[in-house]
Amino acid sequence: MIFQLHAEYDMDDDEYAAHRVSQAFEMSQFIKLTSSPDNCDLVIIIQNNGQLLDSWITKKSTKSPGNGNTCDLPSNPFTGKKALKFDPEGKRIDYILYRCNKGTSVTVEECNVTMGTIPDRKYPYTDHEGVAAIFNVEKTESSNGTEAIRANTIEGNVNTCLTAIEKGLKKASSDCTFYTILAVMSVFLLYIISSLEVPYGLGLVRGFVLVILTLTFGYAFWSRLILNKMEENGLINSQKDMENYLLLLQTEMKTS
Repeated sequence: MIFQLHAEYDMDDDEYAAHRVSQAFEMSQFIKLTSSPDNCDLVIIIQNNGQLLDSWITKKSTKSPGNGNTCDLPSNPFTGKKALKFDPEGKRIDYILYRCNKGTSVTVEECNVTMGTIPDRKYPYTDHEGVAAIFNVEKTESSNGTEAIRANTIEGNVNTCLTAIEKGLKKASSDCTFYTILAVMSVFLLYIISSLEVPYGLGLVRGFVLVILTLTFGYAFWSRLILNKMEENGLINSQKDMENYLLLLQTEMKTS
């Protein structure tokens, strides 16, 4: 299975942090619920909740220099100066994470940062590199599978995720207020301008302004009632899932 999370477009003001946290948590829950004792899941994800290992960390060997960074590399001509200011050596945003269950043994023979420049060209394929790994998967009765991550470690991760979700909900609420005000102002200006008598020759200008205001109202109305509501509901559902999971973890720690 291959998953891609929402991209980070602004390191200073990451407005999609809550969305990525929500996506990562839901994917990790999916991985846990769909893993059977007899198979091995190779997945890309970020959360420890999925009980996954990082192929770059567990690899036996690599042909790639550096620490596995894949994005905003100084050698990539698509990397902006702003990105290099924050991360002079680039950053690692592409992962191959995996887990194995009881009866299965997995070793990472090799893990490399791939792609680089296009053959016979001086520029790369994209603004960040890919990751490739060679796995050795064996059936063995002596294997107990991937060692489970302690509940208290996961609890800390979930609490951090909840903080990000709360920030996302506050922003969604702020956006809701903005779109509401924008819609009301658009309707108000539409009424005022359409009621005015304009001199001959300015009718075309007024018509253009009315069209712009109508489009603005439509955009605000759609964003407020549809997009903003979908975003808010998604974050609230993820928040409830995390809170329920947190209670489960706390119960496990008390009984262990």
